[in-house]
Amino acid sequence: MHRPLRSFYSVNEKLASSLARDLGVRIGQEKQSTVKIGLAAPVSAGYEVRTSGPPPAFDDPKVLRRLLKALRRSGQLRGRPDSTHDFWHGDHHGWYVQEALVATPVRLPVPPAASEKLRHLEALTIWICPPIQPIAPPTPTVWDASGSVVFLVEELVDVKWPALYQLSGVSSLRVLVEVIMNDHDMSLGEIHRLPATEDRFSERVELDPITKLAKLGGVAGVPRRILTTYRIAYMNDEQGYFQDDAFLRVNDILAYPLFILSD
Repeated sequence: MHRPLRSFYSVNEKLASSLARDLGVRIGQEKQSTVKIGLAAPVSAGYEVRTSGPPPAFDDPKVLRRLLKALRRSGQLRGRPDSTHDFWHGDHHGWYVQEALVATPVRLPVPPAASEKLRHLEALTIWICPPIQPIAPPTPTVWDASGSVVFLVEELVDVKWPALYQLSGVSSLRVLVEVIMNDHDMSLGEIHRLPATEDRFSERVELDPITKLAKLGGVAGVPRRILTTYRIAYMNDEQGYFQDDAFLRVNDILAYPLFILSD
């Protein structure tokens, strides 16, 4: 039996366009022609005309393959970080990952007060990607993290973490809900005060991430097999859930997908 053809569920054109500029990837086609002026040869004068082809179609597999090739050549296409130390003490400003995995989409409403800040989006689509299998056995203490859960946010690309480091008490899920989905751009002072306030999104709340988002009105879809390339925006080590009656603490990653390819 043949596997069904995959199709693009989502392509982040803004991120693709930004990558093309940064990496020097030529997307559109430019044509050059010479117009001759004169009644007979030899031509006494002439001029060149340059015309551009149609706008780039970023969901064209050829275009995306060029971008991926350029990412590999630049050293920015890597594996999922093993730890927060690997991410924050490496070149974390351009860390892309390509993975095939099973993920669950969650549609999370944007509060009306934050809609204008987020370009009048009514909701965000967050793909919950569990740790890569096989995951490590439960950690010996609550302070040890093994593996990572990834939160892929379809609609975002240019919302950046204001600090240049991870902040204890501020998980990736908390960055998304309390910093990005805030009604204003939070200052560093406001962000540094977050750990002293009630935390609904870390491992201290022993619920899986989908359930945490459901308490905010998030609606989960059916898990799907996807192939995706994403850019990591933030990483911490503050998620956890129960596995085989033991608590497993994991890292958490906030990321923006360049594309999501689905069966």
